[in-house]
Amino acid sequence: MLVVVTLIAQVLLRLFQALLFARAMLRLFPTENNPFVRFVTAATEPLLVPVRNVLNKFPVFAHIPFDFSIIIVFIVIELLLFFI
Repeated sequence: MLVVVTLIAQVLLRLFQALLFARAMLRLFPTENNPFVRFVTAATEPLLVPVRNVLNKFPVFAHIPFDFSIIIVFIVIELLLFFI
């Protein structure tokens, strides 16, 4: 039973990583009216907003026009997958 739960968790985390990658790639193209773009944004935003809020408290990250929250969440997921 534990193996099945672990496998499901790994698959879900990898799917979320794929959504994060898609979000990073979609930011290169200004297509906000696309349903797929809206889905990816809606699926990833709840996890990215708290990380972005923490990063904005640091002056180093507050004035950089690059969103590091995607990278940090991606790395945290990789660490979770390593320890599962």
